[in-house]
Amino acid sequence: MFSDGVIREQGTGKVSLIGCFQIFNAPAFPFLSPPFYISVFIEHLPVGEQVVARVSLQSAEGVQLAFASGQLKLDSVIEASAQFELPFPMPPVNFQTPGDYVVRVFVDEQEIGKKPLFVRSITQLQFRNN
Repeated sequence: MFSDGVIREQGTGKVSLIGCFQIFNAPAFPFLSPPFYISVFIEHLPVGEQVVARVSLQSAEGVQLAFASGQLKLDSVIEASAQFELPFPMPPVNFQTPGDYVVRVFVDEQEIGKKPLFVRSITQLQFRNN
């Protein structure tokens, strides 16, 4: 999930995603995005082992534009299929052209998922009177 911000509640650990989106609408190219978050939901993580989770934002040609990673270790899990929310802060990304980009998610260097991120050009805003 892509969002402008993430808040994790102290005490409950609940995550709130602020300003969710799936498309960057760029006024011109190259386009420097604002900072944003990529939040992934992972299940079946091993208990008691430290793992490295990583996201990689890539062009359609496989060129990495940005990445973020972190280490985590679960001490216990209530259910085997419990999902864990992992928000990754992303720096501004320089998109040279409009197109379809992809985020790949890795745990210990094994790809476990991917999601497209669309970057579109806004060439003209048109307003209609109803």
